Amino acid sequence: MNLSAFTSRYLKAILFVTVVLCGVGAWLIASFPVSILPDVTFPRILVIAESGGRPTRMVDAAIAKPLEQSVASVPGVAKIRTQSQRGATELSIDFNWGTDVATAFQTVNTRVNEVRAQLPPDTQVTIERMNPTIFPILGLSLRAKGMSQAEVWSLANYRIRPGLTRVPGVSKVVVQGGDIPEIVVEIDPQRLNAYRLSLLEVEQAITGANVVRGVGRFDRQFQQYNVLVSGETTSINDLKKVVVTQRNGVPITIGQVAKVERSVQDRTTVVTADGSESVLLNIVRQPDANTVSVTEGVRKELALLKSSLPPGVEISIFYDQSVLIGEAVTSVRDAVL
Repeated sequence: MNLSAFTSRYLKAILFVTVVLCGVGAWLIASFPVSILPDVTFPRILVIAESGGRPTRMVDAAIAKPLEQSVASVPGVAKIRTQSQRGATELSIDFNWGTDVATAFQTVNTRVNEVRAQLPPDTQVTIERMNPTIFPILGLSLRAKGMSQAEVWSLANYRIRPGLTRVPGVSKVVVQGGDIPEIVVEIDPQRLNAYRLSLLEVEQAITGANVVRGVGRFDRQFQQYNVLVSGETTSINDLKKVVVTQRNGVPITIGQVAKVERSVQDRTTVVTADGSESVLLNIVRQPDANTVSVTEGVRKELALLKSSLPPGVEISIFYDQSVLIGEAVTSVRDAVL
């Protein structure tokens, strides 16, 4: 075999191997989960408790201390740091390196559930594991001409949020800003005193009226039906008719001692986009999801939702993590080539 023939075959073999490796590499790159940060799990768990507008002193004594005592016995706990403020407290639980965070998370959840009955009734507790996937990968701003901030908030929570949550790879959609609708019961102290009632009695009447309970069941044509009694109020007039107590057989209702009207919750966050108030929707992906694929799925879902939204509604993207990832992948590709 002469030298030129050997060299030709050698170069063809190298070219074939190169093409195969490039094809395999392209397939592997497309199959990798893409995110801006590596999937690293830190040995830290956050416990966040919110309880209305209670003073810091009450939050620390009635919420933070019981939670600290309950999670201190979890195996592997190295340090607990607590930050309390008006209406909320946050426990940052650091574990020893090497601790199985998934098992620790379940144990912390169990310990917290054991003391929930000791916490104030309106306390909401959230437990989260610290890892890069808790940060949003996509941020949307929602504005609507001719609509109040309460209507925009309702639109974001009840029309847009459910659709985005169904996108494959989406873990949750966090809504920020806007006005949260509520019904305010403003009690008149003079009327309350005239009827010899207390604030506690009015509160118990409202709480007891808004319940749904099962009272029995019956069988019919080989099927069993549950019997439910609903006392939920569906309008302001229904709430005004709720009976607080009776005096000599005469019922005293909420409407006789209080003013009931629609309102919004006190604002703690103000969000603006392009100089005007808006509502933000932050998209959080699942730990093993591809950021680029999730972003594309959200964009497609938004395109489908826009046709069913009221006129004047504008949805803009103010943060897109997939753009940074795309630029990074392009830079790596260009460097390799």
